[in-house]
Amino acid sequence: SNPRLITNIEFTLISLPDEKILTSFTMGREGTATSNRLDVITAGLEKMLQDIEKDAFIRLEPWLKNPTL
Repeated sequence: SNPRLITNIEFTLISLPDEKILTSFTMGREGTATSNRLDVITAGLEKMLQDIEKDAFIRLEPWLKNPTL
C-alpha cells in the first residue's frame, strides 16, 4: 500500500519588542502518496506544507494588518 502522509506545524505570532504572543495555533494535513517512491512522497509532503503555510498566512492576516488585535 502507498504511504500515508501526515504533517502538522505550530505557528506562533509574537509582537516585538515586548515579545507578547498574539496568537498561536497548529495546522495539519493528512493524505496518501500516489506511490511508494521517495520522490513522490517528498513531493506530496512539500505540497501539503505549502498548503498549510498558505492557510496559516490567511489566518494570520488580521494580526499582520493590525497587531493591536
